[in-house]
Amino acid sequence: MKAEKVYLVGFMAAGKTTVARALARRLDWEAVDIDERVEQRERMTVAEIFAKHGESYFRAVERGVGSVPDIDKAMQLGCGYPMGPLTLLDLVGLDTTYKIAEIMFTEYRESRYAHPPLLKRMVLAGMNGRKSGKGFYDYSVDPPKVVALGV
Repeated sequence: MKAEKVYLVGFMAAGKTTVARALARRLDWEAVDIDERVEQRERMTVAEIFAKHGESYFRAVERGVGSVPDIDKAMQLGCGYPMGPLTLLDLVGLDTTYKIAEIMFTEYRESRYAHPPLLKRMVLAGMNGRKSGKGFYDYSVDPPKVVALGV
């Protein structure tokens, strides 16, 4: 089952929604602005959900729950995602994901928002996803190949 549309919600800090809009245009997605009058806590809800889910996928890879392509395929087939979550994290940027986790942890001081060790290792190694050419996948080849993460 393939989703007809994917929505990218402009959850970024004030003045950054143009980044969300540009990304949405590039991916042929529809961007949805969040009303500027909404309280900060409510605006952070999407980021909070994204951070928590992203963390779960990193931990699944770390624990060997499944391979990177298996996790991606399972979420595509089982949840109707248009792309796997690890592919999406590569697209968003692992450095961006790291920064979101860092901001969420600083704000709430809850361990569930601490960035997973695998994410930190990947970012420190310059593996930021598509923009750097490597993340969970190596984008220097077509089609992209899974990167050996040593977990």
